[in-house]
Amino acid sequence: TKISVASGVLPVNFTGLTASRKNNQVQLSFSVANETNMDHYVVQHSADGRYFTDINTVQPFGTSSSKTYQVADVQSASTTHFYRIKGVSIGGKEQFSSIAKVSAVGSGANISVYPNPVADKKMQLELNNAQLGVHQLLIIGTNGQKLMLPNIRVAGSQQTQTIQLPSSIKAGVYQLQVISPDAAMSTKTIIVL
Repeated sequence: TKISVASGVLPVNFTGLTASRKNNQVQLSFSVANETNMDHYVVQHSADGRYFTDINTVQPFGTSSSKTYQVADVQSASTTHFYRIKGVSIGGKEQFSSIAKVSAVGSGANISVYPNPVADKKMQLELNNAQLGVHQLLIIGTNGQKLMLPNIRVAGSQQTQTIQLPSSIKAGVYQLQVISPDAAMSTKTIIVL
């Protein structure tokens, strides 16, 4: 009897998903790497973050290099919206990106992190009513050790971005500092599993 093992290589690697409000639209940007044998992407929307519906289909570029796709969605500014991207391979295999959240206008704190506690060293950072421009990210451990994360560019009044923490970061409680272009600082406590 011969046993065959399916290859562990996935058709696409989602490397980022950001969502921000601009006027009456939500601007989505998702990035992929190693795009092989992809048939299409489906942009999915949810009002509660659990049940998603398809709202748009995007055709892949079909190359192995990194690519970024842009999609706009018209949604009410008075409610919170969740988005994710479903990748469908030529063989029908499905993969999902992380979830991006856009809060209702005028609601919530300046910074939100989810999931918190942070699993798999990957988190979503949501900035509400943030200043436009480049923001610096800094993580401070309980021992005072500081770790710079890649800067993020805020392009709208609300933005959600996937942040990949370094693999070297140990489990524990940290302070995440977001430093705006005018040097104002916001802090959020996060727990890394």
